[in-house]
Amino acid sequence: MFCVDKKMRGWRHWRLGAALAALTMLAIAQPLGASTTTSPTALPLPLTELLDKHHIPRSQVSLVVQAMDGNGIKNAPPLLRFNAKKARNPASVIKLLTTLAALELLGPGYQWETAYLAAGEIDGGVLRGDLIFKGGGDPFISVEQLLGHILTLRQSGLHTIEGELVIDNTRFAAEPHDRAAFDEKPLRMYNVGADAALVNFSASQLVIEPRGDDILVRIEPALTGINVVNEIKAKDGRCLNPATGWSYRVKG
Repeated sequence: MFCVDKKMRGWRHWRLGAALAALTMLAIAQPLGASTTTSPTALPLPLTELLDKHHIPRSQVSLVVQAMDGNGIKNAPPLLRFNAKKARNPASVIKLLTTLAALELLGPGYQWETAYLAAGEIDGGVLRGDLIFKGGGDPFISVEQLLGHILTLRQSGLHTIEGELVIDNTRFAAEPHDRAAFDEKPLRMYNVGADAALVNFSASQLVIEPRGDDILVRIEPALTGINVVNEIKAKDGRCLNPATGWSYRVKG
């Protein structure tokens, strides 16, 4: 694994990270005495050249290269250790830990289950009571999947609900989550907390749709209490290019 302790944004920096990983493996695959490095704590020459090219100090890079076998990590010293004990922001590397925990605790064949329960009698396709959405922890229920759930309910014969939709997210005993605690940006998707009934990553999107001479704007999925004030106008019967500077404001 590798870690570059530097703010990286965009496709170019993603390619740099991939190049670092690829060059690390390429250099380590060569015989140590051949040319690139003489010590497990020294960076191979291709990596030093790449870091110099992008003006990244050695102090901002940590690398560990470890041989693997069929049972996992070999019981042998790492092929390369560079700034390995220096604390870093784990970034996407932390996914390895959560994936390992999920495999060990849940198993590779585990599937999330979402249930719909009727709190009342169903008579002739009419539910005389509430419909309970019982979340099972599935983190990937998208709007499309939710519409599929609705279609399944309709195909089962249910077409009218006289009560309310009740969301049951009690499966997780999660503590209250402050979405602004990390970087004071509570509307960012990566700040969403764990929820047993999470839908669409707790995110909505603005959909802009030309309709004849009008330009319609809606929120998907729709949110109770949120109204869209559409001030977008067509120009000569044509839809404006987003590059001209569309903007929106969220009012509390």
